[in-house]
Amino acid sequence: MKQRHYFTTSTKAILIGLLSVFLLSCNSKEEIIEENQNCLEESFINEIELKTIEQKKIQQKLHLTGRVEANPDAVVPFMSMVGGQIINTNFSLGDLVTKGQVLAEVRSAELTAMQNEQKRNKSNLILAKHELEKVQSRYDNGFSSKSELLEKEAEVEQLENDIAAMTETLSLYSATSRQGVFQIKAPATGFIIEKNINPGQQIPAESDPLFVISNLESVWVVANVYASDVAKVKVGDEAKIESITYAGKEFSGKVASIAQVFDAEEQVLKARIPMENSEQKLIPGSLVDVWLESESSEMVHAVETNAVIFDDNSYKIVLYKDACDFQVLEIAPVSQNPDFTYFRGDAIDSEKYVVKNQLLLYNQLNE
Repeated sequence: MKQRHYFTTSTKAILIGLLSVFLLSCNSKEEIIEENQNCLEESFINEIELKTIEQKKIQQKLHLTGRVEANPDAVVPFMSMVGGQIINTNFSLGDLVTKGQVLAEVRSAELTAMQNEQKRNKSNLILAKHELEKVQSRYDNGFSSKSELLEKEAEVEQLENDIAAMTETLSLYSATSRQGVFQIKAPATGFIIEKNINPGQQIPAESDPLFVISNLESVWVVANVYASDVAKVKVGDEAKIESITYAGKEFSGKVASIAQVFDAEEQVLKARIPMENSEQKLIPGSLVDVWLESESSEMVHAVETNAVIFDDNSYKIVLYKDACDFQVLEIAPVSQNPDFTYFRGDAIDSEKYVVKNQLLLYNQLNE
């Protein structure tokens, strides 16, 4: 016969109480496990980088495109005073030339005419001097008048003056011993930044410059300012110049002037930035990127731009206190540049935010 076990009312109460404690204990353990699952593992903590939210004045950076141009005050154009035909040239665009260097030769009918006139004047001077000697002799013997003597002296003096003037003129043309051929010499030391002649070409007198020389020790960067950016640019703004010719190198200058009339073709205002260029690394005609920098007086929150996450049409950063306490903060930027993003709000300046692997944390919080 089987024995039956009966529990008294007090015994049942004790058992129910013990069972309740056990169940509560299990639930508590599950909650702790779930909470711990939201904490970062130590190995991952070593993969993130933290920065502190700062208070900064807004640094605005405006990107413009531009072109390097020669400084007009350091440019020497050469225009021929006579017409003729280019026989040969001894230089190319971009060459460094020295003052007095022969750059080209020209055959000129005008120069031939001047050389012929010079020969005639020299021949006439010989005859005039001979006539003066005869008149002087007659005057000394009382057979010629004073006025006749003075007339011959004036004729000799005039021819001498004409010869001297023509000699100086021919020296300007660097006339050679060959009839009608003169040399074009560099009027200054510098680089050829413009060349408009080739062998066989006919050139008129006092036409457009045959070539242009600049020492390139100073140049202009001319930046294009579109209508939407006019209010953001002012004289004195700091400028950082980047050229694809020297990738990674940055040049510094300041806006010296801003045109008050839009360029008819490009529909932009031109901002001029004088640049020191002793190393000749800014080459006229080359395209450059221009970053203009200005600073406001207002102090706002600032975080590094590479820490900002743009998602769902809003900007966010990940705040971090410890391995189990991190959260997403939505911000409304008032200004942004490649270095910093500026915003107002309730963020505490001493709070830490994540600047490396923040996207992984952000995705974990949104799972």
